[in-house]
Formats: sequence, structure tokens, C-alpha cells
Amino acid sequence: MRPRVALFALCLAATAAQARARWRVTSSPAADRWFTAMARLALPTPGALAYYEPAAAPPPWRARVARTPAFEVLHFVPLWYPSGTATDLTAAVRAAALDRAEPTPRAAFLVAALRRSIAPADRAALLRVAALVDSAEVPGVPATRLASLQAVWDSAYAPALAPYLASRRLDGGVLFVSPPLGAEGRIFEGVPADRHDNVLAVGVARGSAVDEAPLLAAVRETCAPLVTELAADHRVWRDDPAAAGRATVRCGAALLDRALPARSAAYRVLWAWHAGARRYTDAFPPNAAEDAAIDAALRRAFAAHDVR
Repeated sequence: MRPRVALFALCLAATAAQARARWRVTSSPAADRWFTAMARLALPTPGALAYYEPAAAPPPWRARVARTPAFEVLHFVPLWYPSGTATDLTAAVRAAALDRAEPTPRAAFLVAALRRSIAPADRAALLRVAALVDSAEVPGVPATRLASLQAVWDSAYAPALAPYLASRRLDGGVLFVSPPLGAEGRIFEGVPADRHDNVLAVGVARGSAVDEAPLLAAVRETCAPLVTELAADHRVWRDDPAAAGRATVRCGAALLDRALPARSAAYRVLWAWHAGARRYTDAFPPNAAEDAAIDAALRRAFAAHDVR
């Protein structure tokens, strides 16, 4: 899922030490705590895919926040300050709520995004959100698991997907694997001039038998910008988030069919599981016109950037 808010030219890279030539598969305790709090808050979400894993009961003050569409921006906070600790995130949120200066220069983008999106009269609720994040706890993904996913990404996914990723200016970035997230991941494209200033966040698909579920989820997320771009010619994708979400899943399948067919079957198994369907096509039926547009866009991407 892409954020539906006005983005700024300023975006900071994940960390100064981030490897600039690839996607780095990692975890973020800050993102895990933030997304755990958001799972409890259970704000309304567009589309049919779950944004979060099931969580504890929501706080009693949730209703007012849930009635305010502007709070949808909270689903993306960790992506706008990817190098921040949980304390950094909540300090930035409190600064936005209290109209204070950002606590550090690296928090400037996040603070500005919250102020731009949430009206002054509604910002007091951000203080409660920050307190909810302060109290959140979640076990992270083991380092051995992250290392295994990194090795598979580097050896299989990265080489195969390189032409497509280059076409979308997604050559590199940071990929957060976060247990609280559900089927619907997150993507943030940073400064257009920096092909490595990108952030993805995906869940672990707890309960799924698909070992590479986080990487397959990441493939789907990289299709979100393409589907958004094509939505200009497909009104249903603009007007129906569920239809756009299904199209993004089908785009990921088409991308793997073209670039990494050995993973295509597992991808379809994963998304059928997410949808609670017996078969992939039951949940994501083909659409001739939409699929033709996706295939044409993928064909152009590989023709322009395939250097193999």
C-alpha cells in the first residue's frame, strides 16, 4: 500500500550506513512497536486485505480517532523516519501534536507530514497514540531468519527483478520484516533522484507454510507504484481500493511469471492463504483488460532496463 498523502521533496535515507547497492532485509524494533500499537488502534482501512495481525482490545478512546480519515497517515509513520528508534518516533509525534520544533533534523519529514495531514483540532489525539506506542511490546524477527531471507533475496530475487526495480527507481532500500503487519504491506518511495532511498515493510504471514512469504510480499509491494500509475487509465482502481489491491497482487504474480517463475506457485499459494481461498483464482480472478495493461507495463520495463 502507498500512502495517500502529499509527500515532500525531503526524505532521509534509512541509515547513513545503509548498503547503497541493494535492498537490506532487516527488522526495526521501532516499526514493530508502532505497528503493534496501530493493530490495537484498528483504524478503518481501505481495501480487502488485512493491514495487521489480530491484536488486543482497542483503547477506549479509539472511536474518535477512527472517525477522522486523516489519521490514515499513521499507517506509514515508521517508513517516514526509518532510522528512528521508538522513542524518536513518539518524540516526533508529540512534537507534531504540540506544535513544537522537531526533536532532531531527521524527524523533520515525519513531523511535517503529520502536521500537513492532521488538522490542529485533531492533533491532541496524537499524544494518546504516542503513549500507546510507548506501551507496545512485540518480539522481533530472529537475526538468523533475517540473514536467511537476505541470502535468498540476494541470490534469487534481486538478480531476477533488477530490470523491473530499475524501471521503478527501486534499485535499493530497506525492507522491514515486521510481525504485526498483515497481508497489506507498505511502500514509501523517497527522493526520486536517489534510487536507494526507498522503504518497504511486510509481515511474516504467521501460520502460512510458505517459507519465503516476506520476500513474496515484498514483490507484491513493489507493484503498488505501477498499479497506481496505471490507475489513471483504469477508473475502477482509482475508485475501489479493494480492486486496486487485487490488481497489485495479480501484478506481483505476473512479475514473477516473467522474471522468477520458480517462485510463482509459492506466491499464488501465499495470496490464496491470505484471502482464505482454496484457489488463487477464486480470490484474484483474471481480468483481461487490466491484466493486459499490467503485462504491457512489465514488458516495457524489462525491455528498457534488462541488462542481462
